[in-house]
Amino acid sequence: MSGEFDRIGFVLPHWAFWGLMIVFPIVFMVLARMRAAADAALKAKDQVVLTEDIEDDAKKVAWVPPGNWYTRLVDPLALNVGMFVCLWTVVGVLNYVFEVISRYAFNAPTNWVHEASFMMFGVMYTLGGAALFLADGHVRVDVFYTKWSRRGRAGADIVTSVLSAIFLFSIFITGWLFWAQGLDQNLLPSWLAMGYNMDISQSEWQVAYWPIKFAIPFGAFLVILILISRFVKDIQTFRHFSEVDNAN
Repeated sequence: MSGEFDRIGFVLPHWAFWGLMIVFPIVFMVLARMRAAADAALKAKDQVVLTEDIEDDAKKVAWVPPGNWYTRLVDPLALNVGMFVCLWTVVGVLNYVFEVISRYAFNAPTNWVHEASFMMFGVMYTLGGAALFLADGHVRVDVFYTKWSRRGRAGADIVTSVLSAIFLFSIFITGWLFWAQGLDQNLLPSWLAMGYNMDISQSEWQVAYWPIKFAIPFGAFLVILILISRFVKDIQTFRHFSEVDNAN
């Protein structure tokens, strides 16, 4: 029938897909750090004040909980993981540009672009949650919360963190089981694998799904780490409320 798609376009090799997901964010983050170091050297040499510095100073509060060795370890981990996966947005845009051109200019649609995109965006959702939680970016129903003092909010967060931990551990356990069911117990130890083959796509691309499924328990684990980090800071805020009140 005229106008129907009559052939399959280019299929991205697996090594190119995984390589792009790993190499591109690393290169971008390295270049970003080099740029930040150059800006710091410029400020130190010429006493230049950058616009982003003014914006960051405006966002700072007078007193922040100091944290401890644990928070200084896990907070950068969550931030770097969040930055790593968020850069896949650029890869997703390039994928869809390729799909549109291939589909409408050459009448050669693909399946792998859709699969690659929902896998990348799914991992972004699960692994980026810890960084978002650290930045306090999640939506909350704060009808009363915002009217309380910082000590009151810290106390409420301490209480709700217990309920959050139960929920997060449930996600971690079910996510781990879901991932293990996609691993072949004939190839891996029985304590790890629960399936009868390695989970792969059923399309012509046949890319591995099991690494993507691992993002569920790993993402829950990262959020648990940040939950503990925030718990430590909330305890410090609650205990040193006099410093907080004087700062405000």
